[in-house]
Amino acid sequence: MKRGVILLSLWLAACASPKEKEILSKEKLAMVLTDIHLAEAKINEKHIGSSDSALVLFQEVQRGIYKKHQVDSIQVNRSFEAYVKEPDEFLEMYQLVSDELSKKVKPH
Repeated sequence: MKRGVILLSLWLAACASPKEKEILSKEKLAMVLTDIHLAEAKINEKHIGSSDSALVLFQEVQRGIYKKHQVDSIQVNRSFEAYVKEPDEFLEMYQLVSDELSKKVKPH
C-alpha cells in the first residue's frame, strides 16, 4: 500500500511539473505575441496574391519567432488559453502587448 501511495505521488508530481513549465509568464507571452502581430502586419502589407502563400510565409516566420523566444507552439497556445480563462490576467498581458507594439510601430 505504501508503495502504491509513493508511486501515485511521484506520478502526480511528474504530471504537474510540465504543465507549470508550459505556461509562459505574461511578459514572455506578450513578447511572443508582439512579434507575431508585427509579422502578421508585415505579411499583410506585402499583399501576397494567394492566401495559401501568405499562410505558408506566416508559418515560417512564426517558427522563427518561436525559436527566437525559445518556446514552441504548444507552450504559446496553452499559455494563451490559460490567460483567457483569467480575464484580469489576460488584460494585463495584452496591455503589455499593446505597450510593446506602441513602442515598435511608428505612426505614418
